[in-house]
Amino acid sequence: MTDNTRRKAVISVFMASMGLVALAFCSLNAGQSAAASIGADNSSGDAKDANESLSAGFGFAAFAFILAFLTFTIGGIYYSPLFCGSAQEKQEMRQAASAGGANQV
Repeated sequence: MTDNTRRKAVISVFMASMGLVALAFCSLNAGQSAAASIGADNSSGDAKDANESLSAGFGFAAFAFILAFLTFTIGGIYYSPLFCGSAQEKQEMRQAASAGGANQV
């Protein structure tokens, strides 16, 4: 496998893993938004306003992280030499996989 193909495979896996990190942050912020929304329902006055603001802020953060998840995941697939690479890159990736990951020059 050439160095360029190996580099593209590593970057592709890194981008996909960053997508999963963004998905984790999305679920974290969505949960915080739901908790703040429940807190707003159970309070009144300034506390209610504060919890509504927290709910809106965490909701927007969840939206931003879901966009980051989609961007990183689609970018990882698009950059992958196995999915969207040239015919030579696809052949090199399949040969490396069938050889058990051994270096082939």
